[in-house]
Amino acid sequence: MTIGITKNNQILMSSLFKSFGGSNLYVLMITFLSVSTLTFLIAHILLVKNEIKVMHDYSYEILERTDKAAQQIQDVLLLADAKNHSSCAKEDLGGLRSILSHYYLIEDAGIIENYKVACTAKIGVLEEPKFINPALFVQSAIEKIDVLLSKDELFYAGEKRTIFKYKNIFITIAPNLYIGIDFPNEYTGAVIMSSVRKIVFREHYNLKLKRVNMNTEQIGFLSQYVPFPNRIVSVKNCSIRYTYCVNAVDYKIGVYGLHNDILMLLISLSILLSYTIFISFSYFKSTKETMKYRLMLAIKKDGFYPLYQPKINLETGSVIGVEALARWEDDKLGFVPPDEFIELAEDMKIIQKVTKSITKLVLDESKELLHNNKAFTVSINLSVQDLAGPDFLNFLEDEVDRHGICRQQIILEITERSATESDDLSNSVHDFYEKGYQISLDDFGTGFCNLSWLSKLESNEIKIDRMFTHSISTKSIGLVTLDSICILLKNFDMKTVFEGIETQEEADYILSKSPNAIGQGWLFAKAMTMVELKEFINRKAQ
Repeated sequence: MTIGITKNNQILMSSLFKSFGGSNLYVLMITFLSVSTLTFLIAHILLVKNEIKVMHDYSYEILERTDKAAQQIQDVLLLADAKNHSSCAKEDLGGLRSILSHYYLIEDAGIIENYKVACTAKIGVLEEPKFINPALFVQSAIEKIDVLLSKDELFYAGEKRTIFKYKNIFITIAPNLYIGIDFPNEYTGAVIMSSVRKIVFREHYNLKLKRVNMNTEQIGFLSQYVPFPNRIVSVKNCSIRYTYCVNAVDYKIGVYGLHNDILMLLISLSILLSYTIFISFSYFKSTKETMKYRLMLAIKKDGFYPLYQPKINLETGSVIGVEALARWEDDKLGFVPPDEFIELAEDMKIIQKVTKSITKLVLDESKELLHNNKAFTVSINLSVQDLAGPDFLNFLEDEVDRHGICRQQIILEITERSATESDDLSNSVHDFYEKGYQISLDDFGTGFCNLSWLSKLESNEIKIDRMFTHSISTKSIGLVTLDSICILLKNFDMKTVFEGIETQEEADYILSKSPNAIGQGWLFAKAMTMVELKEFINRKAQ
């Protein structure tokens, strides 16, 4: 795949269109299934959490109402006993009616004689006493008070009553005791049961749950939150004052309790979310192939490496130094030309990170050569962005001190293409120059690297661009310019490096015009690794 900086948009669009190919249909299906499962799981968990809260509130509301009723039951029975309203006499029934007027949750009160209801405050003396089966009496959740779980109607046709008895006085609670407490949904219900015995005092259930066992214990965490069918939410709240609990149950929880229109909305949401994730993934995948992404990744993983091109004294043929060249070979993009990634790094304002990464490697690898030969130099290319602030200078100072390298052995080559980016270039170069680093003006004679640079910047070296070197064999106008440059530079006390020497003819001509010239080019050696450089230097020395 060929990728250029100007082609990133085309590559992104191409990758997105390709993402809808047949092979990616499988990915889309997997994405949909995964997202749908995750969406339903999250929805189920959130719904169950909400249902637990709702059932807790529902159970507590019943508990609170039952506690009030229990308190009124206890108060009425004990008060009636204290006032000795224990017969069917007119004054006793009147006394009971007077007491009932203050307790809105109590429907009626009366007297039981020999397990027969003889009279009530509201009905009066019964013509035919109602027999109560003593086997149906149990101790209630209220201390010292018994309860009759009536199976048949007692006073009114079609209506059952539960009787609470203390000694021979009884009361019945109002049938609208729990009015206003609505079912959270059609699949919920509650039971009031003893907290010490397996006795159900009262049921509060939806008609759909008539045949469902409401005596259900609380369910564990996993059973509630794992979205399996036929799971329930069960919440129990127990009275502090009395020995009973309210157990509220929801028999269709989470996504299983949703209506069809809500389910369809959830499915639509899953489809939309899956499609969005798939498109985002496709975009991310295509973006990963772009130069910018790969460049940032290379910076994070120190993916750059240096090669070294020897600098040759043309008169003696000896190696006097090297220029460190940044190289990048990406796993996806392959070898990326330096001009491309360096220009992109400058545009992205991250060139200093690239320079620091290369500088560290260069100083690590070349310190042995620099220690063994104090005249040997290493040239490192800098962008104007590297020179813009004190950060890089501080970094370079720390690295040079750490390796024990003489600052005069480090040549900083300033590339001309970015020279116009900073008005303070002269001041920045001066700071490096004052520290003892050598300054080289790269690509002299082209672009902005001209005589104005020589007047503004303190420098030790000038590098002549390869376009003038190659003009030697062509006898073009560039050759006239090269001759003029050589004449001009004789008046400057600085080294002159000629780039791109590929033939002996070019080397001889340059030497004839500039006896102290330094050369670089394929005539002498291509860029090489440090191991290859050391072997090359040894061969030249021999």
